[in-house]
Amino acid sequence: MSNLKNMLRFGAIYTEGNWVQEHEFIKSVGKLGSLTILTKGRAVNFVAKSTNKKTIKIGVMLNDRFIKRITVNKPGLYNIIKLNNNKQNRLTIKTKSNLAVYSFSFQ
Repeated sequence: MSNLKNMLRFGAIYTEGNWVQEHEFIKSVGKLGSLTILTKGRAVNFVAKSTNKKTIKIGVMLNDRFIKRITVNKPGLYNIIKLNNNKQNRLTIKTKSNLAVYSFSFQ
């Protein structure tokens, strides 16, 4: 696990499954996919939306541990996680198709 974390570059998004890069966002198009990103900060947010106007439930994992589910529907800023420390972590979002992710922010 820690070896994988050492291989990832901070701020780069790593995908599994079928994703399409559009001009302003990356969109999941397969039955199941995930995005992984190294984060740093006490709060991690992202701007996302459902591309088919239906509610999407996504799973959030931090350093390979399931943390919670988030519901995404309308375009907006969603808080993914709040932490008690400012350490670097590996965040993974697991989703079905029709999730568009525009950006991440770390505070």
